[in-house]
Amino acid sequence: MALTLPALLQETARHHAGHVFLICDDLQLTYAQTLDLVQRATTYLRDEGVGRDSHVALMLRNHPAFLIVWFALSSLGSVVVPINTDMKGKTLRHIIEQSDVQMVITEARYSQQIGDALQEWPGAPKVVQRNTAAEYLSALAQTSPDLCGTDFSDTLPMMITYTSGTTNMPKGVVLSHRSYVAAGRDMAAVLQLTSHDRYYLFLPLFHVNPQMYAVMAALHAGSSIAIDERFSARNFWRRVVETGATVFTYVGTVLSILARGERPRSLGALRLCVGGGATVSVWETLNSWGIDVREIYGMTELGGFTTANTAEACKLGSVGRPRVCQDVDIRDADDRSQPDGVPGEIVVRANVEHVVFDGYYKRPDLTAERLRGGWFHTDDMGHRDAEGYYYFVDRSKDMIRKKGENISPTHLEELLSECPYVKEVSVVGVPSDIGEEDIKAVVVPRSSITPSDLHEWCLAHVPQFMVPRYYELRTSLPKTATSKTSRRELMSIAETWDCEA
Repeated sequence: MALTLPALLQETARHHAGHVFLICDDLQLTYAQTLDLVQRATTYLRDEGVGRDSHVALMLRNHPAFLIVWFALSSLGSVVVPINTDMKGKTLRHIIEQSDVQMVITEARYSQQIGDALQEWPGAPKVVQRNTAAEYLSALAQTSPDLCGTDFSDTLPMMITYTSGTTNMPKGVVLSHRSYVAAGRDMAAVLQLTSHDRYYLFLPLFHVNPQMYAVMAALHAGSSIAIDERFSARNFWRRVVETGATVFTYVGTVLSILARGERPRSLGALRLCVGGGATVSVWETLNSWGIDVREIYGMTELGGFTTANTAEACKLGSVGRPRVCQDVDIRDADDRSQPDGVPGEIVVRANVEHVVFDGYYKRPDLTAERLRGGWFHTDDMGHRDAEGYYYFVDRSKDMIRKKGENISPTHLEELLSECPYVKEVSVVGVPSDIGEEDIKAVVVPRSSITPSDLHEWCLAHVPQFMVPRYYELRTSLPKTATSKTSRRELMSIAETWDCEA
């Protein structure tokens, strides 16, 4: 039976009504209590003018309120636009404007970012704001519950998530109810989840990783989720034990940081973790501690994940085998299939409609560019072995990968070019000592400035996750024969200023 998100929530609440679903600080909500709050939030949002096909941006910290509002919007048939809470300035304005957002739901800590982005905009969307995310739940006590809507198809768009490309501003990835529900179903199977499992969730809820790998999977299994606001290496293992977690989701840098630390004295009930970007050495370290690593491959456009290692089929260093609803192939530069063991581009095709993305919002040109002949071209390199396991080799040549975020060099260069100190700029990714990459900015200045001046400007004008770590001042940038900047010649950090030094 095809399920929408509200239908899945209702079904799980019937079977696990008294079972704890969400935990955050001193707050605990059962599935029944969560459903009640979602129904009250549905009334609240309907009274605010939200309805079928409304586009609503969500800019909240990690808190159950994020999920309550998301579920309520989905129950109304609205489209949710989750926003990275580090976004600011032109990038934030672009996301809100390009996605046709009619309302922004946020909290006081982000009011300056929202206000700056919406200034001098006559048709700016309505902003609904509370002092804290928790205050939304308190406000719902004054409303009456409204039955969650289930009278629409699971092919209805539910989310527009903005992700970076190698050029220009972030683009909106349109995902349906079916995509989210299918991802949760398949992830629950990958992890063999039951109602006795508990997630420790610390990655930001605006990201598809915790949305699909944790929240949607938990809904299928009746599992619970303990939510922290952010990742803390110092407190990680203590929080795992305190929360009673059996599973957590990761990005590569999280595991690298944990693996470089001391072996935890206790794992509590922890049995496994799931995500992408684990190196073989990190994977082996966690295995030696008694933690099962379920490495996967995926991206937002592909409905969260495409391949996965499972309990029955797992191979160290691989990203596993494809989900049953997706086909995967390896292609050369001429789009020809490659035999086992030969590297090429990873391409993916859904064999069930609406399981992968429905296109880039209002960008049919970009959609056609990536979706050719029915296959989504990832720009990632990989290969397949004789047993059908896939291996990720490298990503798109220019994209920077920092702490689980894809960062477009071109987009960051556009932001830095607005700095009055900058005449010319190029940014590159350089290896990080905790895995993935750090950002280096190479600047030809307009006047006599210091790298510290540049860094202070970036802190004030650039999203936090995009702020460079390294800065180098030059009189000119190296060029290729076609007058393009030669990024390859900018990779050294020997002569740079390090903001963390």
